[in-house]
Amino acid sequence: MILSTGLLRAIARSHANVVVDVLASPENAPVLIGNPYVRSVIVADPTYLQAIRRIRRERYDAVLDCQVFSPSTTTLIMMLMSRARHRIGLAGRGIDSAFTLPVPRPASARHYVEHLGALATPFGVTEANWRPEIFLTAAERAEGESRWRAGRRLLINISAGKPTCRWPAERFAAVLGALRAHADLANLDVGIVAAPADAAMAEQLAGAGGRFLGTRSVREAFALVATADYVLTPDTAITHAASAFGKPAVVMFPRNRAEIWGPYRTGGTGVASTEGTLQSLPVEPVLGALTELLLEHESSAEPSSVQRLL
Repeated sequence: MILSTGLLRAIARSHANVVVDVLASPENAPVLIGNPYVRSVIVADPTYLQAIRRIRRERYDAVLDCQVFSPSTTTLIMMLMSRARHRIGLAGRGIDSAFTLPVPRPASARHYVEHLGALATPFGVTEANWRPEIFLTAAERAEGESRWRAGRRLLINISAGKPTCRWPAERFAAVLGALRAHADLANLDVGIVAAPADAAMAEQLAGAGGRFLGTRSVREAFALVATADYVLTPDTAITHAASAFGKPAVVMFPRNRAEIWGPYRTGGTGVASTEGTLQSLPVEPVLGALTELLLEHESSAEPSSVQRLL
């Protein structure tokens, strides 16, 4: 959903009379709170029946299939039941007959957002800035600011939804210990975030050199990303939140995922495992990339807490 926000923005801006609604899961819907390019969010119920009734009642002119790699049977059924005049989706996935406007995949597309961007072609959009956006309220950003101490701010996310994207706790501990012992990083404030299921692990890791910044919602996690200076995370949504807020990030990837799912037009780097899981990714390349990022910016950037007066 985060990576779709650049597409939503491009379509909403394409014509003055275009309005955009989004069908979202309960987990993804908070991403779009406050998004000025989205008129309304339809939250999918468990059976999708209420969502289908709402979609049919709206009589949309067009519906888009944003599953740009693997087609979804549920999405196709809902598109066909929508009664929309135009059904738009990427061609070449074996379901072209379901679309009134199958869109060729751009040969130059590499990142996921560039594949998504092709769906804006029927609206006359051929080139755009696909960078994702998340819109925080002033209160959310202020709450994020309040969680940090003076100095440069590193946010470390230890959680990931997929088992293949989970990095062992002892390797996070080794990174934290090395950062704490580094003489040139004495003013680094390290905050740790985690999914509720990993809260106990985060508390233990805090003893190795950081502070556990507990969050009650994904919006609170977004606010911490927005107010951090750097991010370390496995391959998960925090990566895309860092792109949305322009935060340099070191992201750990299983093999063959970095090009498609990596930070988009944001500083930092991806560190890839040689296998399809992060279990085989050692500490050294991650610590090396992170230290290089921190020292590069440490010598040229002022702490976020510095107040400037002219």
